[in-house]
Amino acid sequence: SPPNQGGPTLANPRQDPPAAILVTHFLPQDLAQFMVQFLAEPINSLIYMQYGPSLPAFREIGGEAVNGVVYSTVIGCLPDDFSKPFRESYRAKFGPNSAYITGSQTYDGLWMWALAAAIAGGPGEPMDKAQTTKVANAMKRLVYRGVNGTYRADPAGQSAFCYPTQVADPSLGMPHQFLQHQDYKTDPKLIAPVLYATDSFILPPWIK
Repeated sequence: SPPNQGGPTLANPRQDPPAAILVTHFLPQDLAQFMVQFLAEPINSLIYMQYGPSLPAFREIGGEAVNGVVYSTVIGCLPDDFSKPFRESYRAKFGPNSAYITGSQTYDGLWMWALAAAIAGGPGEPMDKAQTTKVANAMKRLVYRGVNGTYRADPAGQSAFCYPTQVADPSLGMPHQFLQHQDYKTDPKLIAPVLYATDSFILPPWIK
């Protein structure tokens, strides 16, 4: 069933509550409605979701019902001192409820490309395959600390190495962030990895 029609979806878990319910749907409005319906008859299960809870619409639609939800991302703006100027300027321009978690991805990407192009001797003209290849190779070798963490390309998949699941050194991998909505009136709290965490996990209010 669609996540915004939680009744049929929750029928089996309510008969035999699991330790956790993992929701892989990603639209924030549907996920918020799922939580509203879940709390009509809650069970002692953790709720884990993907992507949607990172967007302000999830909190705006779900309100207090979203408190306790956990989600994760392998790329998102860190709530640290390094990224603070970006977060503040982003919201000053786009509004207090804007989602800098997505804006930060293109921001870091553009800076990485600009540095790689400079290292390669320039971006090259359109359709200049040789120069484009030089820029791409420079990006693959680059270790760059952006507002989302550290980018270092895994040659096997050309994605950023992930800390701590792929690399133990945080200076060579981007953190796999786990966040929890603890108060729907504020941004979610980063609870893991420990090195980056700003807050601790709290037991969701529906678990007794």
